[in-house]
Amino acid sequence: MRIDENDHLNSKPVKSIIHRAISKGFVNVFSDFNIPECKNDATYVAPKDIPMVKDPEAVLADLQVKWNKNAKVKDSLFHGSAQDLNKCLQGTPLEGLGQAFLDAQEKYGVNALLLMSIAKVESGYGVDPARDKTGVHKYNISGLKKRSGGYQNNESYAQCVDSCASSLKRLYFNAKPVRATIDQIRKQYCPGNPKWATEVAAEMNRLSGLIMSNYT
Repeated sequence: MRIDENDHLNSKPVKSIIHRAISKGFVNVFSDFNIPECKNDATYVAPKDIPMVKDPEAVLADLQVKWNKNAKVKDSLFHGSAQDLNKCLQGTPLEGLGQAFLDAQEKYGVNALLLMSIAKVESGYGVDPARDKTGVHKYNISGLKKRSGGYQNNESYAQCVDSCASSLKRLYFNAKPVRATIDQIRKQYCPGNPKWATEVAAEMNRLSGLIMSNYT
């Protein structure tokens, strides 16, 4: 496999080739350069906007899932990169927090796309965080509530993401009975909004479509 300096780095075929090569360990990446200068047939320079993941095929499989309110989200993980997620968060108060969603996924086994979609439905990615009679809960982007009632306070957006993933694992995925689908989660998480599960599923599909362009 060889890519020379006449190839268009932003074309989807070239991005895909470089990305797959990186993931399989066939190339060394020099992110400070913007052209594919070759030291030899197995060393290339990759542009900065190519995400780094271990298994692009697993990412493509993730992104081809069509989510709906009855889809099982328990045990379904996102295999892409923080860079993929950051692309989706551009222009929002959560810009640059892709790694926080991946960290929560790794820690609790809750799909990062699910966590992001809940944040979208609950707060518009932080545009309209949780608020009640006690005031605005600035960092509560996921609509989390305290056991005693009222919305939960968080010290940062990342802490809220972590708390949301922890709650989903403890109170839904590990519960008896298990709440494994988006709609089963809705019935306890947001029982007052019958459209919640459909909206979360729609956002997961939208995110998948945005990220897909990095890989195809």
